[in-house]
Amino acid sequence: MSVLIALTETDKRVLFALLLIIILLFVLCGYLGMLVRRIMKSQGKKLDYYIADPVTTRVIKDQKHFVKYARKKNAYLFYRKAKWPMLVLIISVLALVINNIWLGWNYNPFADVNKGFASLMFLWDFNDPSCWIRFFETNIYLLIKWPAKFHDPTFHIESLGVYLFVIGVFVGGFWYLHQVTAFIARKLRIGHLKRVIYGKDLDGYAEMLRITQQQNQLGNNAQQNNNAQPNLEQSQQNNNNQQ
Repeated sequence: MSVLIALTETDKRVLFALLLIIILLFVLCGYLGMLVRRIMKSQGKKLDYYIADPVTTRVIKDQKHFVKYARKKNAYLFYRKAKWPMLVLIISVLALVINNIWLGWNYNPFADVNKGFASLMFLWDFNDPSCWIRFFETNIYLLIKWPAKFHDPTFHIESLGVYLFVIGVFVGGFWYLHQVTAFIARKLRIGHLKRVIYGKDLDGYAEMLRITQQQNQLGNNAQQNNNAQPNLEQSQQNNNNQQ
């Protein structure tokens, strides 16, 4: 309590701001973790569509064959999905190379305010020492006021290749990262299904029966729909004849 009394009003505001930042970081990390978990669960379940038929029809009879087949499908899915972000990244690099043949290579494509992507952004002078305060006797400095703006967005047509490069790197990079996450999720799903379906326990047998019943139910529903269609057409034809 005496420590809080000894703190100045500025120190108290700094502590409050620091505590608020820590709480926001924890909340953000929690939401990111939930998002990643949801994506991995969704991507893992997508593998079932590609391996359900060989499993339920007993074409795949043992664990070794299942793992080999599922891994091939996973690699095929990764190649089919990941080639598009890779293409975006390659085109982005080519755009930068073509642009730099014109502008030269002696600049930062991200931070340069004249030739780089930073020319499209609002920029503030965070190097102003009056905007920072030292946190007690440590080497940590905290922002106490927003710095002055020194640059407004300006479009330079000669930097178009740089703009495309930066946007393409971020879009393609996150897109590729998403596909890598999906690949890992499907790989984990393979390990889970290997133990559940082909493991030496009754849980795996029950899971196998459940999948088989679902597959049979879908087949029965499709057959009923196919049988109902000719009956409906015949009924419509009889009504037309009576009229």
